[in-house]
Amino acid sequence: MSHDRVTIHRRATIAWDALRSQRKQIQAALRSLAALPRERWPEHGAHLLNPEESLYRLHIPPEYMVVFSATDSGHLVIEDIMNERVLEQLRPAK
Repeated sequence: MSHDRVTIHRRATIAWDALRSQRKQIQAALRSLAALPRERWPEHGAHLLNPEESLYRLHIPPEYMVVFSATDSGHLVIEDIMNERVLEQLRPAK
C-alpha cells in the first residue's frame, strides 16, 4: 500500500493482506493523522511507544492495533498490525 504519506512495511504485508474490511478504515485513520501536527495525535488515539524510533500505536475499532513509525517529513509507515483480542490472550495472568 502506498497512499500519499502512508505506506506499509513489508513485514506487515501478511497482516495487511489478511484484512479486507478494515483496510479503508486504517488508511483513513492514518491519512488523518498525517495531516495533523504530531502534538495533536494523542487526541486522535495515537500513542507514542518509542520516542527514539518515532514509533506509535493506534487502536482501530473493533479489535486491531496498528503500530506505525513517522519520519521527520511526516511520512507514516505501518510497521505491524495486531489483533487486540489475541494480544489479550497472550498476556500473563495477574
